[in-house]
Parts: sequence; structure tokens; C-alpha cells
Amino acid sequence: MDPVKVEDLLDAYFAKKEYIKQTGEEDGTHTYTFGGSKSGNKTGTAEEKNKVAKTILDKIKDSLKSQKKYTTLEVIAAALTAEAYGKDTVNQKTVTFKTFKLGADFKKVDSAPLDDKLYLVARTMLLDGKQVSISIKEKDGIIKGTADAILPVLEITEEQMEQKTPAGQAVPGTEKTVFTGTVKDNMVKIPIHLRPKSEEELQQWKDKISKGKEDGTYTYTFGGPTSIKNDAEKKSIAGTILKNAKEGKRGNPKIEDGKTSSVEEIEKVLEIKDYSAGNTITFKLLKKVPEFLYLHAKAQGEKQHDKEFLKKDGAYFEVSKKCPRCGVLTMEELNAIFTDATEDKKRELRDAFNKANSKLGLNTCQQKAHFFAQVREEIGTSMDVKDGENLNYSADVLYKGKWNAKKNKYEVIFSYYYQNRERSYRDGRTSEHPSNPVAIANNAYANRNGNGDAASGDGWKYRGRGIIQITGKDKYNKINSRLKSDYSEFGVDIDADNINNLNEGTVASMAYWKEYGCQDEAEKGVTRENFDKIVNIVNSLTPSREDRWKHLQQMIKIFKVSECNGNEAEPNSAWHNPLDNMELRGWYSDTQWTPGKSDFHGRSGGKHDGLDLYAPVGTPVYACIDGEVTYKADPGGYGHRTFLEGTYNGKKYFFMYCHLSEYKTGKFEAGKEIGKTGQTGNASGQPAKMAHLHFEVRTEKMSKPSFNPLTEIPELGKAVNTNPDRNSQNGL
Repeated sequence: MDPVKVEDLLDAYFAKKEYIKQTGEEDGTHTYTFGGSKSGNKTGTAEEKNKVAKTILDKIKDSLKSQKKYTTLEVIAAALTAEAYGKDTVNQKTVTFKTFKLGADFKKVDSAPLDDKLYLVARTMLLDGKQVSISIKEKDGIIKGTADAILPVLEITEEQMEQKTPAGQAVPGTEKTVFTGTVKDNMVKIPIHLRPKSEEELQQWKDKISKGKEDGTYTYTFGGPTSIKNDAEKKSIAGTILKNAKEGKRGNPKIEDGKTSSVEEIEKVLEIKDYSAGNTITFKLLKKVPEFLYLHAKAQGEKQHDKEFLKKDGAYFEVSKKCPRCGVLTMEELNAIFTDATEDKKRELRDAFNKANSKLGLNTCQQKAHFFAQVREEIGTSMDVKDGENLNYSADVLYKGKWNAKKNKYEVIFSYYYQNRERSYRDGRTSEHPSNPVAIANNAYANRNGNGDAASGDGWKYRGRGIIQITGKDKYNKINSRLKSDYSEFGVDIDADNINNLNEGTVASMAYWKEYGCQDEAEKGVTRENFDKIVNIVNSLTPSREDRWKHLQQMIKIFKVSECNGNEAEPNSAWHNPLDNMELRGWYSDTQWTPGKSDFHGRSGGKHDGLDLYAPVGTPVYACIDGEVTYKADPGGYGHRTFLEGTYNGKKYFFMYCHLSEYKTGKFEAGKEIGKTGQTGNASGQPAKMAHLHFEVRTEKMSKPSFNPLTEIPELGKAVNTNPDRNSQNGL
């Protein structure tokens, strides 16, 4: 006897849509073209057909899946009708077989980061056509401040769910606290964007989750007299107090492990006044705990159904810090990087990388961006793993060195040949004979990096090879030691014969990345400084340094580093100078910088905030990071001024551009023109030689900076000429 079915609200959960259901519904055909020899693909027997069909299926299933299609081993095998397939003397043979539609499955997920797109799913019994309403609630109220608080997020459309959303932009949905859907086939599926409408509020949510839950208080004792005169000093002193409390300095106890506080919490209790030694303040402590959510669902059928789901230990949905893209390299990402490579090559690299990434520490978006910026330069868009370093040097270059136009000097290529005419013209290329790359490698790399002498042949054998051009026998030994230590299951020794294979070469390069410190630098950020340190490890003399930097900017976008929350701090946007010519209009010295006030320059030696950068009227100004530009006039002082708001090196900034003649507003990428210099505000009427851009770096839009911008933003400090000859010309 069949069990009696009873109307019920069975379950509710967060889900993602995946096209994995095999529907059996035909959806066109696929034609596969064979390569290789005719005899290599025999299909005369059922066993041979199945073997070839399996090979074909393995090669095409990812491509078909991206088209929401599939086929089966049996369908391919049935289409193989010839005795053998391959390339004969006339043409390449093909096989065509049916493909089928993949249907959607709503897979339950236990965790996702803020700003992710998800479905709210409810499963029911005998409630088709009825309405189900769902609310999202916090377990501990980390965001809203109260346990069991309802979390408002965006409801979006099915079409918006499928669209790609640019970083830092909300889908234009509707912010709701209650989501309602109609039951069909015993299910309700409501698409949402897990975030509030406002970008500012989203950042507040992220900050609260990062800081954690209130957990007790801390009393700080001042070790000496401390004077706070304004809000800028209050913020600076709050930072010092937090540092002392974390480290247990100035006679204060160390904040206990697992807890912290924030500058903002300390600012709340500080006053603008004079503190004496022994005075105390008490501020809140925060404990980092997971942000757990659960669902409250209701439905009205023959009776009212009112239930809570996911509300118990081990069942809660966690708003994760870990980015879901961090731990895996996808074909979509590889397609964007290696636009001219074959599917087989990309698949081989992907599989090798994904098996090794957690073992060798390349399992964050930031690591992948740095790694593939270098790999992209070494093997190009076609994944052309060349047979080792090209040592086809001319005799003149070996003898004199290579000209570095940027440094305006010759740089030594190999000390063995430098200024030795006999050796250089014996082995290098001349009009009378080609170069001898084997001899060059054996002589130049002899007795270096673990190599033997020239007669050993190690120089040629261990010249730069693989996808990051690993050079020297010693590096191979260290790579193998690293693999035995961290990835013993790989089970392959790297040698000069297999390092050019994509499988072994990829894993070898990942082991090299960890062994030689690239991973440590990549972990710190995506600034120019981080990048240069990595290039100095990989190949300090490379002429392609700037190309590699451009590759990194591309990789930051491909791997969505700015969206990644795998690290607590948000990674850098790319940096671009606000002007092409970064020359201070006036005189500047670090010894004359007063925190919270100004740099010193001008005829009278007066103080002012920010930098005056020389620029004739009409000079283009650029967005220095990715962000949003807004406008706020100040006719009496700054004139036409814009603010560029964005995150740089994990910190929120407002870059202020002043005295403009033209300006734009909206969202801009680093390097895009956002206006032109002018002489508005109090710069009006100045002589042409005084024309300038007034530029400030602020952490709050409408408050003065409390730091030296040249040290706060290292890239700015490196770019600015702080002692130009123009100073004397201007009489400043």
C-alpha cells in the first residue's frame, strides 16, 4: 500500500544552478576531427570503439558542458563505423554524433561570499500553485547587531542571474526582507544577489564580518601625556593605541588571542582633550566568528506552514571569506589567457595545476594572477613551450653586452664572454658563421647554479626550460626536494627531458614558485613593488618587464582579484599616475612634513595639504586607481574639484583633483582620462608658470589628510620628482 502523502513545507536552502541533468532531449550534433596516424585510432572491434569513444568524450565533455550539452560513450561508439580513423593521405577523417540538452539542477550550497548570486529554494509537498515566502536571518546579528535579525538583500530576475556583473556593481534588483514565489513541481526558486543595494552599505557589511562580534571590553592606560587637538589626531592616536594593545606595549596587557578591536571603536571613546599619564579609556573588543544565516519560510495551504530551516549547528549557511574561485583554475580563465592554444594543451595545464595548487600554495586568485602574468610572457598565447632558452647571441652582444636604453648603458650578458674578443667571436654569431648555442650555454653556465664545468654539458642541459624558464641543475634538485616534501603523490622526478611537458612543466614551475619565494611576494599584494620583486626572482634582467606588468593587469581582471575575498584585505587596483609628468611645483622635503597639516612650499613658506604638481592649463588628468569619480565645487579655494573613490592596497581612499577646467564623473578604470587641469578657485589669475594640479590623498572625503601622501602611496612617492629645477625658475 502506498504511503499517504500529506501537504507540507519540506525544506528551504540556498542553492546554485548547475546544468548537470541528462535530459535525453536531442540538441544538434557534434563533429569531431581526428589527428595523428590512421593506424592510431582503430575501431574494428567493440572494445576498440569504446576506447576511442572514451578518448573523444574526455576531450569534448568540458566544451559541450559550457554549451549546456552532453553526449554519451554509447552514442559516440555507435557513430564510429570505419575500421580506423585518423589522417590519411587525402584528408582528415571525422565522426559526427548526436548531442543532448543538459537540464538545470539546483544544488544546495553551505557557504558563499557576499556579492554572490544564489537561489532561495523551497521544497514542498502538495502545495503547487501556492505561495511560499522566505526571509533570511542572521544567527548572531553581526551585520544588523541583533541575533535573529532579518537581512535585506536584492531580489533579481532569472535573466540577471545569467548575466555577468562588473566588479563593484550591484545588479539592479529590488532590496527585500521577504521573498515570495509560487510553487511549481513542488519547488520554489527565487534568484537573489547576496548584498544590499548600496555599495557603501555592502562595504560596511564586509567590514563588520571581517571584524567580528562584540566580546568584552579592554581598558587602556596612557603611559604619558597625550594631547588630541582635532579629529585627524584622534584617528592617528587611536591607531597607535590599537597597535600598543595588540602587542602589549606601554605597560598595557596584550589583547587576548582570538580577539581584536578597531580604530573606529577606539575613536568613539577618545575625546579632543589632553590626557595625562595614568588616564584610561575603555573600548569594545571584537571576536572573529563566522557569519551564519538561516531561513524562515511560510506557506498557506489547507493549513498554515511556518518553519525555520538551517537553524542548528552544522546546518547554518556561512557567509564565507574564502572566494569560491580561489582553489580552482577553470577552462574559462585559461581561454581568456591562452587565446591561441589548443583545448588539449589548456586541459593538460588545468588538470596539472588543480591537482597541485593546494599542495604548493597557488590556491588564491592573487597567486594565480601573479603566476600566470609570468607564464603568459614565457609561453605566449599559444602555450608554445619552446625547447629551452634561445642562446643565439651575436658576437658583438656577447663581447660588449646588451644596450639598455632605459638605463643608458650596456649590461653584461655573460661574464665569461664580456670583453673577451676571442671567446665572443669564436662562439657568437658573425657574418662568417652562425652562433654555437650549445657552447655558449656550457661555457656561460659552467660551475654555476649547481652545474658542472663546461665539459659536463650541464649548461646546455639545464638552460632555461619549462613554462617559467627554470635554469641550473641546482634548481632542479631543489624543485624535486620541494615536490617530495609537499607533493609526494606527484611521484615524478623533474629532469631536463620532461620539464617541457605541460604536466611536469606546470608542476615544476609551481614548486619553483614556492621554493624561491615568489609565493611569499605574491601573497603581499599586486602592487608594482610586489610585482618587481617577483620578476627579480624569475628573471631580473628580462627586457620584457613592462610587458609582464601589463600581463598582471590583465590577470587581475581575468581572475577577478578585486572581487576576491580570500584574503582579509582587498588587493590592489592597478596604479596609474594622475599626470603624465609628475613634477612638484614647489619645494618639498620629508624633514619639513608635519603630520595632519601639510607639506611646506610657496613664496611665504605657508602650510597647505596635498601636492601641487606642475601642469599647464588643459593637461589631461587620469584616474590613478579603479573607482568612481564624483564632483564637488569650491569656488573660493579648490575650484572645480573631483573625488576618485576606491580601494587601494586594501584601504579605502578619496583622491582629490583640484583647480580643474574640465571634469568627468562616473566609474573609471585606472589610467582613464577624467578631466583637464585649469586655474579655478584660488588658482585663478596665477601666471602660466604657476599652473598646477592640486592633488590630495584622503581617507575620508571631507576631512583633511593626516599623512604624507608620498609615503602613504609608495607608487606616488616613486613617481613624483620632489626636487625639480623648475623651483628656482618659479622663484619659490
